Amino acid sequence: MPSTIYTDPESELVKLRNLAERMVDKLVLDKFHLLRRLENSAAHGETIRPMDALRALHEAWQLARGVHVSLTGGKVEDFGSYKEPPTKGIDSKAAIKREKKRLAEENSAKEIQIKAMLAELEALRASEAAQRAVIGKANSPLPKEKIEPFALQIQASVRQLHFLEDKTREYMVDRDLALVGWSVPTAAKLNPAVGLEVEVQHQGTETGIGYPDYVLWDDNGNSRPSCKR
Repeated sequence: MPSTIYTDPESELVKLRNLAERMVDKLVLDKFHLLRRLENSAAHGETIRPMDALRALHEAWQLARGVHVSLTGGKVEDFGSYKEPPTKGIDSKAAIKREKKRLAEENSAKEIQIKAMLAELEALRASEAAQRAVIGKANSPLPKEKIEPFALQIQASVRQLHFLEDKTREYMVDRDLALVGWSVPTAAKLNPAVGLEVEVQHQGTETGIGYPDYVLWDDNGNSRPSCKR
């Protein structure tokens, strides 16, 4: 090299630059690439071992020492020997970090579950409100024009039932009288001892005359008016 420095200094500078570039490519860029790759893996959730972090720390220490010597004019002796971080307490710190991560993931899952439950509750409330509206509409009174036909029909049924009730009572009274020896007269068989709708005096009417349903005469000719029960 000394023989060409004086005869061809330009070529020597080119060679030295090439040497420097090769050294940078081999040493510096490889270290930067390693740090970039490890950081990228950690950022994307890939598994990172403690030895990976230790390797990256060592590479960063070497880069810092190289910059100190080559760019700032420092000396190698300015850097002490490389020492790895102490292992004491690392396991507990890592466990705390893992526990924090686990709790964060658990809380996230619970939040998703709570949101789903709230959405379901809201849907149930909406369904209940709709059912209440239907029930309220069903319990609302019918308009007058729809009620009147039902009322007239009920009144007609009541009148008919009342008539049947009167007839039933009449049959029952006739039967009771027959059981005790009073034969109620019919069109086919008369009985002067039992009168029907007979006019009698001194009744509680405006005219004082009434017409009891039955009048019974005993053997002495005494009568006792009787109404239908």
